Amino acid sequence: RSASIEAHKRQKLEEDLVKSAEEVHDLYNNAPCGYHSLDSNGSIVRINDMEASWLGHSRENMIGRPFKDFMTPSSRERFTENFNRLKKEGLVRDVEYDLVRKDGSAFPVMVTASAVTDPQGNFIMSRSMVLDVTQRRVQEERLRESEALYRTALETTSEGVTILQDGNYVYVNQKFLDTISVTDEYLKNKKNLGHLIHPDDFASIKEEYTKRLRGEPTSGRHEVRVIKPDGNIIHLLSTSVDITYRG
Repeated sequence: RSASIEAHKRQKLEEDLVKSAEEVHDLYNNAPCGYHSLDSNGSIVRINDMEASWLGHSRENMIGRPFKDFMTPSSRERFTENFNRLKKEGLVRDVEYDLVRKDGSAFPVMVTASAVTDPQGNFIMSRSMVLDVTQRRVQEERLRESEALYRTALETTSEGVTILQDGNYVYVNQKFLDTISVTDEYLKNKKNLGHLIHPDDFASIKEEYTKRLRGEPTSGRHEVRVIKPDGNIIHLLSTSVDITYRG
């Protein structure tokens, strides 16, 4: 009976080990990201089903081939540089490449890789995680287009527009410069235009700005007299709103 119990325990242990191995295998192949390993020559020794499916190839068709075979020409030189750094330093993070599918179309990925070494520190292979960043690229392009349209709108509006950050002007459009008769170079040298505000208006403008910095409610709309460099005084109606601006 004791032998039977031990045999049952061994069988259960073996079944658990097989199940665990199957789960690890499934996780590796069906993870929501790509995994691959490259030998010291940069050839593929392992690749998961997910990454192979992105590229439109079977794993069997990719094993043994240089990873560079699946890159755009512009990415290959960058790969060689980073792969040499991986073998030397043991880690590279967030490197972007453009991979090429079997149908010839390209898509962007981000790769983080670590090195597997022997006890003497010699490189054996890489462990690489690959993320498809197509959607991020699309969003970045849309953001660039949006920023370009926004800047065009600011530069062509009939109103003067400024962005004040930490007490200094970080953006002014040409209409504002023309209105107060100063140049962009003049503004860069002066950083702010407090010295152009009429002395009788300066205190109220400063108080408005200080309240805004403290998060206190303000009218957001005020008249101010500005003394142009030639001594002439102009009256401006200013409307202020808070925005997030990174420069």
